[in-house]
Amino acid sequence: MDQGIAALAGAAIGIIGTLGAAHLTGRAQRAQWRRQVRRDAYSVFISRYDAAVRAGQEAVFAIREDRFEDSINQAFLGKVREARGALTPVQLEGPEALAWRAESATRQLDTWSYIVDRLINGDGTLTADMAIESADRDEERCTEELAKIIELGRKLLNQ
Repeated sequence: MDQGIAALAGAAIGIIGTLGAAHLTGRAQRAQWRRQVRRDAYSVFISRYDAAVRAGQEAVFAIREDRFEDSINQAFLGKVREARGALTPVQLEGPEALAWRAESATRQLDTWSYIVDRLINGDGTLTADMAIESADRDEERCTEELAKIIELGRKLLNQ
């Protein structure tokens, strides 16, 4: 009888161990999946944001060189819209700190594109010097925001 009880106890321990291992494996797989979804969302946002920054830099450079065409402005505005569109997955996947940083960066990008547009299609409220100074400041802020998002994204994905 003692051998039977020992065999049952051994089988029960084996089953519990197997179930525990399966549970832990499932949790690890889910965590890996979540990291991958976040990585994809961050990657798309960063890529599109970077493309918008480069388009903005090109627009400001063209303005400085007095060779500006509306197609350059439209390209910049299009890249800004693409970056804004890539924000939603970051907001959904979070975490909140990165979503907040991405929202802030997108607002900064919107401000920059507005200034560049006003510079090109001026309404008389800004002088060229004021607009260029503002555009330069906005470009710097957008570049800084991008660096902060990348840094925070790395930290979060490596946790």
